Amino acid sequence: MLTAKDAKNSQNASYIIAGTVVANFMILVLVLGPESTGFDPTWGPVSSLLNFFNAWFTLFFLGSIGVVFKVRKSGELYILNRIVWTLTAINLAYTLTALFQENSVFETLLDADIISEISGLPTNALFLVFGIWALRLISLDSQNLIEGWVKISGQGFGYLVIVAQIGSMFGLIPANAFGPLFILGGVILFPAFIIGLGKIVGSSTTEG
Repeated sequence: MLTAKDAKNSQNASYIIAGTVVANFMILVLVLGPESTGFDPTWGPVSSLLNFFNAWFTLFFLGSIGVVFKVRKSGELYILNRIVWTLTAINLAYTLTALFQENSVFETLLDADIISEISGLPTNALFLVFGIWALRLISLDSQNLIEGWVKISGQGFGYLVIVAQIGSMFGLIPANAFGPLFILGGVILFPAFIIGLGKIVGSSTTEG
């Protein structure tokens, strides 16, 4: 199990993850708008750094989730946790590429706008898998650790992001509905679920 220090660090990581998600969604939806493309010279660096810290702390948080929820005892949950961890690691590798490209001193064939578009591609799969992961984590919670508002927010996020991503994939989500969906899922439900999981992890210590 986790030590008290590891549990506390993981709970703090959940706050950072939730905070960076909210800040980034506010930039993408309310400041830039869903029609925005490429690397914005003003907000692009901010978004890149937020994505980097989000992915960094998510990797460690997923490790703690694996310990507390004993995912190794569930083949499906173990595989899902590894898939989300791997996609997050891939996403981490892309978070700063556009920022480096924008300020590169070397001549390049691809500009920051193109790199930014390419870098965002793994995020689509990550959102979809995160939704599946949330629903299965709740369903396979044999210890009944996830209850109340944490369970409700997790289920709401899971179903919403799956519907939104599949709808977006086939062009079924109109542009004017994209913002509200992402605000509900990304600014309210997902951060609430992550913070709730952080509280569970923070109270699951058995060692000093």
